[in-house]
Amino acid sequence: MNSRSAPARLLSERTAFTALEVLIAASVLAMLLGAAYKVFSSVSRVQTIGQWNNRTTMQIRNGLSLLRNELSRASRPVKLTQSGMVSDPNGSNETLSLHVKDNSSTITFPAANQNLMSFFICQPAREGIPGMPDIGSPEVMVSRVSVVNGSIVYTRELFGGSSAQPTSPLRQVICENPEQIILSIGQTTDPTELAVNKRNFVRVNIIAHHPKYPDAKVSESIEAPFEVPIETGNIP
Repeated sequence: MNSRSAPARLLSERTAFTALEVLIAASVLAMLLGAAYKVFSSVSRVQTIGQWNNRTTMQIRNGLSLLRNELSRASRPVKLTQSGMVSDPNGSNETLSLHVKDNSSTITFPAANQNLMSFFICQPAREGIPGMPDIGSPEVMVSRVSVVNGSIVYTRELFGGSSAQPTSPLRQVICENPEQIILSIGQTTDPTELAVNKRNFVRVNIIAHHPKYPDAKVSESIEAPFEVPIETGNIP
């Protein structure tokens, strides 16, 4: 005679899950894993965008700050003599101005390689200054804001002349993932009166987007004064 109770016999006889139970368990597990992945993906996206935002904001701010400082040095080729400062007769006319295509322009990316703006930074020539060697012609550096392989880049390089303390060439990326750059120029009514209280100025606005998440964007802008005339058209 079997002394085991009926419930005990039923429990011992049922040694495996049914197919329906396995399917239900697998479905619940898949739902849990899917929810966990969505949470992880969302957190990862927020972190990625946050890091990109900080890095891109710093890159654009540093680039625009450099551009503002460089524009404040935009100058004409001159010669220092004992009688004062005179315009250098050997200076090229194109080194007298800041060059842009138009007084207002908007470039939307992707865009072809091109120069957006150029200006010149000049170290003066010297002649007949006691205790200082003569410098026959001013050192002229040409500075450009350009689109290069999809990035906005600032460069400065030797254009002509010489200097006792040569200016170093420079290349700095202003923005790696631009979506748009807007340039607008303001100028005094009389360019012959350019001075500290009457300056031309350029406004630069850059909008960048994340390469993977286009809805994540950064926008930075500056307004930078300068004291040379403006020429529109070709950009040297």
